[in-house]
Amino acid sequence: MDSFWNTLFKYRPAYFVWAKHWHLYRAWFQIGVARMFIGWFAAVPIILAVTEGIEHPITLTPLNTANPIELQLPFKWQILWWGSLAYAIAYMIYQLRCPAFIKLYRSYGEYRKVEHSPRHIVWEASYAYPARNRDKYLHELVEKEFAIKSDNATISLTPSSDKQETVWQFVLNDSEYGLSSHNLHLDQEREKELFWIDFGEYARSYTLSRILVQILLYVAIISIAIVTIQSIEVVVSRLIGS
Repeated sequence: MDSFWNTLFKYRPAYFVWAKHWHLYRAWFQIGVARMFIGWFAAVPIILAVTEGIEHPITLTPLNTANPIELQLPFKWQILWWGSLAYAIAYMIYQLRCPAFIKLYRSYGEYRKVEHSPRHIVWEASYAYPARNRDKYLHELVEKEFAIKSDNATISLTPSSDKQETVWQFVLNDSEYGLSSHNLHLDQEREKELFWIDFGEYARSYTLSRILVQILLYVAIISIAIVTIQSIEVVVSRLIGS
């Protein structure tokens, strides 16, 4: 099964390349942006239910005047609603598929502020292992000497801990290696480098989900552009006509 996915991604189409990494979507899913899109998405059904049976556009005739006033939006609300729907779906995919590591830490500085034990980054490395390209990730750990060759390793899918250290042991090319928190505790720069390796693995994970999020965000952006142009057109036509 792994060979199938490796073959698929080896000959992936060009559109896989422009799928943004997870951390680049973070700004799109901040509270302010989400509130605008999801607020409109939720408000439209309520407005339609309240105004059901009322002829559209709504016309008001003020007292002492013979000129009725039509109440209508300066843009097609359906376009913005579809854009809001696309955003809502993208938001759900982001929350479900974006790794927690990416959502929690913008940088190594933020990671350090939490004051994790040096053991924690070893666990994160084991979690990042299945995130994307397994063999490439393990090769990088070995080539940069984060994982040290061991002849007496007890292989486990998860790290093991004792009083001195936490070790994640794995097999690569029929050789046994161990990633130890003890070495990282003695060298903060090494911990920082391992953080960014893990960050990159997480950021590039779930490619198809990232592509779908990007397409949906494009739909939302285009919908905003259209209603903005429509609003400008209405205002300009009124200004010219007045």
